[in-house]
Amino acid sequence: IVVKIECHLLQVTVNKTRSKPMAEIKEFHFHVYWFQNDENSVTLATSLRERLLKQVSREKNFVAVCHGVTEEMLPGLEVRNIPPVNDHPIGPHPCGSFEVWVPKESFSQVMSFFMRERGLLSILIHPLTQNVIEDHTKSAMWLGEPFRLNLNTFSPDEADPPQYPELKLGYSAPESQYGIFTSFKNSIF
Repeated sequence: IVVKIECHLLQVTVNKTRSKPMAEIKEFHFHVYWFQNDENSVTLATSLRERLLKQVSREKNFVAVCHGVTEEMLPGLEVRNIPPVNDHPIGPHPCGSFEVWVPKESFSQVMSFFMRERGLLSILIHPLTQNVIEDHTKSAMWLGEPFRLNLNTFSPDEADPPQYPELKLGYSAPESQYGIFTSFKNSIF
């Protein structure tokens, strides 16, 4: 019996000036993965996204932005900036996926939602900082089985800008306020 083991290493050069730790991470992506050629997997992902949208729209349990969120759900949201649901591999993502942007103000609620509701789906969670490669590797975490990402789609100097600044959350939140949560916070304290 001969066992052949192959190991492929991806060498990534990281710009050291961009690798400085941030004072605080204020925005995150949750990427929900499914097998686009498996009808059951597609159904699970579609159902999960619908339940997430219900939490944002009717229940108003947290702020999260993904395909299907409207300006009526999150007043002021510029929906043209929301990425579509991907029914095929795109960028570093090796299968069907949808992206969910989450500001720090809602991180624990969204994490709790996905931990309870994801079923058999895998979810990549990563911060949005000044280094997308580190965000998707050493700073990332998974709910469920991890998938191998195609990191060759990234430039070593690539960074994500603050997203959805019109909501005044995450990196765009005023230092002394909580954005759209101000009235809720003031009503309970």
